[in-house]
Amino acid sequence: MRKKQFHMALAGVLCLGLALTGCQTKGQSAGGGALLGGLVGGIMGHQSGRTWEGAAIGAAVGGLAGLVAHDYKTRQKSSAADTASHYNYTPDQGVRMELRQLFVEPKTVEPGDRVTFTVEYATLGTGDGIMVEENSILKFAGDSLSKLDQRSVKRTDGTWVNTVVFEVPKDAELGDYMVAQELKMGTIVTTGQASFEVVQKVAGR
Repeated sequence: MRKKQFHMALAGVLCLGLALTGCQTKGQSAGGGALLGGLVGGIMGHQSGRTWEGAAIGAAVGGLAGLVAHDYKTRQKSSAADTASHYNYTPDQGVRMELRQLFVEPKTVEPGDRVTFTVEYATLGTGDGIMVEENSILKFAGDSLSKLDQRSVKRTDGTWVNTVVFEVPKDAELGDYMVAQELKMGTIVTTGQASFEVVQKVAGR
């Protein structure tokens, strides 16, 4: 019975993925693909006992099935020289990564609204470039609900800004949510989180 439920849930997620990829822009497709992978991974992880990054099957294919990372953008905000100056960096310090800021806008939303998650971090001592793993996860009441975005990117020295846009499901539970960000560069790991609140939709909107 459990195996049958798993296959039904997986099929539901795959159908969602087909629907999304049929109508998204290039940027949207990248975000949607990352989310789809996170949802499938969360379901499989639940079945195998590894649940750190996913929620229960019911959450992944129930109300949160409507949660889509609509767009992912990244840009270099500051040059290598300006970043080194800001941190008083010298080559003898070796490889460094600093999380500068992380925030969610708006801080209060209604079901169906879009949320923008922004993370800014600096990399130094990277030479020709070092791969950075970027993972952002949505949480509610301390539980991981969905992986908003997961990717590995090559970073050279500088200050980088990522933005991820996602939509709050129309049937999302009201309350306080958290977006957690994890960055890994070799043996260096840094984390941060930002919160937002989902409130009752105003009649007539």
